[in-house]
Amino acid sequence: MKTFPLTCVVLLFLLVSCKKSDFIASSTLTGKWQLVTSYYSTGGPLIYKDVDNDTKIYINFGKNGELDYSNSGYTRYMIKDSITITFLKNDQTTFDYYYKIYDGKLNLSPRTNMCIEGCGSIFRKVEE
Repeated sequence: MKTFPLTCVVLLFLLVSCKKSDFIASSTLTGKWQLVTSYYSTGGPLIYKDVDNDTKIYINFGKNGELDYSNSGYTRYMIKDSITITFLKNDQTTFDYYYKIYDGKLNLSPRTNMCIEGCGSIFRKVEE
């Protein structure tokens, strides 16, 4: 029974001493993704356009929040919640996307008013 208070103190010390990082890498998100489809709407149903094979646009999500997004200037990412991801530039500029991974594809849609009728990009994973 005397070890219980000591155990509580040790656990409390461990919880307080651990630093939580703002950058969380999801094991299914990390890796290299290639743009395969873009979609948008002009007021009606969504219009899907496959990207031609000559277009090579990639997003590479590193395990520690590093990001390489085909010369976009974004260098880090942060998962805010189960549906929102933030891309960050070195000058602290940010851009939020809704994201979803389904059927082995990553769907990114801007979380702004820029696409009132809906728009986004679909990527397929090319490297782990």
